[in-house]
Amino acid sequence: MAPDRWIVRLEGCAYGGDALGRLPDGRVVFVPFVLPGELVEIRLVEEKRSYLRGMPIALLEPSPQRVAPRCRHFFSLDKERGAVCGGCHYQHLSYPAQLETKRSLLCERLRRQGRIPDPPVRATVPSQQEWEYRNHIQFHLTAQGRVGFVGAFPQDAVDSVLAVSECHLPEAPLNAFWPWLDFEAGLGIARVGLRLGMDEQILLVLESDSPLPPELAVEAGISVVHVWEDNALVLAGEGQLWVEVEAETPQPVRRIFRVSVASFFQVNT
Repeated sequence: MAPDRWIVRLEGCAYGGDALGRLPDGRVVFVPFVLPGELVEIRLVEEKRSYLRGMPIALLEPSPQRVAPRCRHFFSLDKERGAVCGGCHYQHLSYPAQLETKRSLLCERLRRQGRIPDPPVRATVPSQQEWEYRNHIQFHLTAQGRVGFVGAFPQDAVDSVLAVSECHLPEAPLNAFWPWLDFEAGLGIARVGLRLGMDEQILLVLESDSPLPPELAVEAGISVVHVWEDNALVLAGEGQLWVEVEAETPQPVRRIFRVSVASFFQVNT
């Protein structure tokens, strides 16, 4: 086997989506898009002082928790080092296992950095929807003005943004809207954000480094805000949304929140 190719049994998960294993000489290697317990052939792509990074070449023994990814842009061994979206880490892992993985990662952080020997972390609360749950999503733009996400391997691409044709994370009204976004090249827009409020209100946020707002045609009923540095200019509609949340403890209570462009709000309503 070539010096940069190894067969590795993955031992656990690391924060950020990688799995970790050890080479026969004991060195730690981090590998994306594989799962603990899997036996994989990898190619080493990066060497640091205390660890290595590898890319999966062949899946020799899959985990029973492995599932088929829903999105065509997620990594597969058929398109290694190709056009792969970097937005999702766990589409190849069953949803119950995702929840336990997140709990175990938090426990590990608390043990290692918080010095808490037995962290009292409860089971992760599952979402009622595994897909189409995000009320807020942000896109980057390609050089041609198409919306997308930063690729999983941006160092390999001339344009680090991968234009996408599907995404299964935004709520249904946002998913019906974003494919119609069309921008000219060279507008200077750094990021495009979409927020969803009550009654399917949509707020489009255009982030740039310039105080000059981009020229664009706006669909009726959509609010648009141009943001640069710490400033925000409403181009259409309103600069805020109203989001309704129902709390179930101790008694069902409904709360309405005003969410502005600069507000932090949980993306899973």
